[in-house]
Amino acid sequence: MAFVNVLNMDCHLILNGEPQEEPQGNLFIYDVFGAKLHYEPDESKCPEACEDLVAELKAVGKNPYYVPLGASIPLGSLGYVESAKEIAEQSEIQGIKVQHIFLASGSSGTQAGLEVGTKLYLPECKIHGISVSRPREELQKMVSQLGNEIAEYIDKEIHFEMDDICIHDEYIGEGYAIPTKAGNEAIRLLGNTEAILLNPVYTGKAMSGLIDMLKKGILDDAEAVVFIHTGGSPAIFNFIESFY
Repeated sequence: MAFVNVLNMDCHLILNGEPQEEPQGNLFIYDVFGAKLHYEPDESKCPEACEDLVAELKAVGKNPYYVPLGASIPLGSLGYVESAKEIAEQSEIQGIKVQHIFLASGSSGTQAGLEVGTKLYLPECKIHGISVSRPREELQKMVSQLGNEIAEYIDKEIHFEMDDICIHDEYIGEGYAIPTKAGNEAIRLLGNTEAILLNPVYTGKAMSGLIDMLKKGILDDAEAVVFIHTGGSPAIFNFIESFY
């Protein structure tokens, strides 16, 4: 969204929900960056709303490029294939063995890219997707399918079955974008100890899963564990009341 401003392009966002009288968090950032916001209350109708908007823009002579939810397509996931390569290169330089990678998993693009990347560059590493919105089997299916599409896109002989994908869905809480006590505690812990800001929607819940598994001894055999911070820090300001 921000980069299109540098390219002097328009950015249209289809958002699930209703407009806010006083935009907070990411909504405020969207406004500052000049994005054109469109709202669809019914999440199931968002893809259709996107297609309709694309048609409207084409009808007035525009040349729109449609990026689906989370950019969860092969092209959108290539950055995380490359990130696995970078992790492998840096761990070799530092002489450490990365055995586990944790991340917040929602629309599947980040995890699918990392799954392909680790197959190529970190074959002994296990990816832990901490689901922030979907049941385990649903997300396993999405990640495995997209992972296979990415492999085909980059012409690699890699194949995933659902059972190859590790998803933890016990940290979602009451639902997507609803903060959890453990997630908020993880946010405070990282802020107090590392000066790193997480958010209650994605990375806070993912970190709560990592901390929980550390406490349970599940990762005791690991020489090194990597946490992927996928951003979104402005969202924390929309959930201040959940911390007090």
